[in-house]
Amino acid sequence: MADGGLRVRGCLPSARGLRACLKLLVKDETVVTSFEEGRMRLLHDLMVREAEQLGLQFESLQTLPLRFLTMMGLPCPPPVRGRPMELMVGEAFRGLTPDNPFRPAAPYPGSQKLLSDALSELRLWDLDADGMRTLADSAPTTTARKLRGLAEFQADLDRRLLEARRSVPTEAARRCMEQDMGHPGPIRHVVVVGGQEEKPVFERWLEWLARQGVRVDVVLESLPDRPDLFRTSQRIARRLGRQIEWTGGDPGWVSSLFQPDSEAEGLHIIRLKAPDALTEAEEALRIAEELTDRQGWLPGQVAIFSRDSARTGPLLRAAGMRLQIDVDAAGSAPLLTNGLARTLLDAIRIAAGEDVRPLERLARSSYCPTPSHLLPILRSRLTEAARTDRPWAALAAWIGERSDLPWLAGLVDWRERVAGESLSAAEWLEEVRELGAAGTAE
Repeated sequence: MADGGLRVRGCLPSARGLRACLKLLVKDETVVTSFEEGRMRLLHDLMVREAEQLGLQFESLQTLPLRFLTMMGLPCPPPVRGRPMELMVGEAFRGLTPDNPFRPAAPYPGSQKLLSDALSELRLWDLDADGMRTLADSAPTTTARKLRGLAEFQADLDRRLLEARRSVPTEAARRCMEQDMGHPGPIRHVVVVGGQEEKPVFERWLEWLARQGVRVDVVLESLPDRPDLFRTSQRIARRLGRQIEWTGGDPGWVSSLFQPDSEAEGLHIIRLKAPDALTEAEEALRIAEELTDRQGWLPGQVAIFSRDSARTGPLLRAAGMRLQIDVDAAGSAPLLTNGLARTLLDAIRIAAGEDVRPLERLARSSYCPTPSHLLPILRSRLTEAARTDRPWAALAAWIGERSDLPWLAGLVDWRERVAGESLSAAEWLEEVRELGAAGTAE
């Protein structure tokens, strides 16, 4: 089968540069995806007009290999992500042997998520349980113990996935690379947008895809005269064995941000370097204050550019508060990385259902203190209540006789009070606050 060709394209590091590059590349029914899940919505918004005209498809890179397995008629368990994976990780965590170095962290959901994320990243680099055991044989004692602990955890998680007939997102890509399609499929062109995340397993899958006759374009942030500034892009291109071809058109004034001793027409550019990001943020604000207060510039004429706004934005806002300088900066924070928010959301989801057994998961949270000697008793009572026609009523009757589980009593009372209520968003916000005060978030 003719090789479809894989090319690496360079584009301007901005939404405008990315849209200009994509407009040159996409054709009828092109599939657009990204190494970073968080960019999928941005890509759709950038190309909404072309999506309608050309029938573009937007699909996660984690699920795209599954489509090709389906085309070849090969089975693959669906990938499990999100909450189902977190539950499975929690079960694997609690099943660790007592001598596993990660066993003491088993009761804490935050630790479970960190370890799950670490294993997911290791899979992206093709390091499985056997690979970790091999590395442990030549590693220092402490590192070797941790590697063997990780290997035990991953092996147990893999077994649970197999029993549940589920897989991890990288499994479909690996199964694809063991096959040869032998005929061209309906997907003829795939555009992959890169970022700061590196996923070597999917990079190798893209090479396999090109060998199956699919045209593949990988779009990476770069500049025509300073590609060395974008090290992640350079590493990805090097692993793919390709040179970055500039496809972003005239970079204009943006390239001046990265050039020493240069001026763009109509712009006064000041470049900052400091020992740390907080010092950079404070110095940038002092310069901005100097321009506006003493040199007559308007606030809207001063802008601060950063390669990583997610990291710099909070520092700028914090520095602005300390220096009493107003900062207009958009920002966001992933709510569910906050342990309290995750616990409250979990409590609300459990309260919305009829099954009371997931309450045991809350009991293991540090926000719902439960003495260890009460855990077996609670598990038994939850199982008994789940077998009744009205599980929550049975649980309420039992908890009403106790005073040693205030978080559970508060949750049961809260559920009984708000069940079936039709409330406004503001009223629900107040109810959630009361739920936290009732003991669930103590």
